[in-house]
Amino acid sequence: MEEGKLEISLLREILKLKGSENKGIVTSGHIGGDSAIIDVSEAQVKAQKFYNNDSNPLLVVKSDPITFPTAEPGRYAVIVNANDIA
Repeated sequence: MEEGKLEISLLREILKLKGSENKGIVTSGHIGGDSAIIDVSEAQVKAQKFYNNDSNPLLVVKSDPITFPTAEPGRYAVIVNANDIA
């Protein structure tokens, strides 16, 4: 395998291995999308009490490795992942 991103055909095969169904997953990672949205209804009561708000909380999670050398990998990890969510 060449260095760099996975071939789309291989990525499709890997993404089929998601495991068991989870009703809390609103949007999962997919080809072209490196983030997920999770319904955090398990923690809804705590969140509503903390924020003094009765709306349904959602959690957006994101992960994208930084694959180039840099003096500030943590900074770039935050910037890249925040950009993908935005």
